Amino acid sequence: MPTWDETREHLRAKYKLMKDEPTWVGLGFGFKAKDRDVTQRVHIEKHTIADMPAVMIVADVVEATRVPHEAALKRNMTFAIGGIAIHEGRYLVRVALPLANLEWS
Repeated sequence: MPTWDETREHLRAKYKLMKDEPTWVGLGFGFKAKDRDVTQRVHIEKHTIADMPAVMIVADVVEATRVPHEAALKRNMTFAIGGIAIHEGRYLVRVALPLANLEWS
């Protein structure tokens, strides 16, 4: 099981971090979407689940105005873990994963 510090080190070695704080890191992935440039932001933070070390991953998806709420909620029902949320006018995908289930090979 990796620790939070080992997880941060793995992410630091594998990706260029937009933000690197003691309790969270931020990543950004750029790509083209039709006629515009998009940056998907991913926030990974130290977390606990029932007193077990974990990470919370929050990924930016799309502006809330671009997807009807009913469609987002229907999609939410297809997730085995995690879920869709709205924050500051954007849909996000949130999931918490115990560090015991992660392995950096």
